[in-house]
Amino acid sequence: MNGVRLFKSDLGLNIVVFVVRVFSEAQVEQMAKGTRSNRKAAKKGTRKGKRAGTPWTKFVKKIYNEMKAKNPNTKLGDAMRAASKRKSEM
Repeated sequence: MNGVRLFKSDLGLNIVVFVVRVFSEAQVEQMAKGTRSNRKAAKKGTRKGKRAGTPWTKFVKKIYNEMKAKNPNTKLGDAMRAASKRKSEM
């Protein structure tokens, strides 16, 4: 373990001992290979493609675009509320 250790002697005095660990060049190179970026690359998967939109999201998008044409300050939440009221049009 690297760092400073505190020992209590028989005389009641606290003695500070510095512990230093030196790594060989081979150990340093091996530690450098195990970086985070390498571990992340091993976990990455491939994407198979985008999922098709559901009928609900397509409907909300249609209503959002209609509302946005009338009022550019329209928010998506407003379009969702309006789409919920107009479910019979789906």
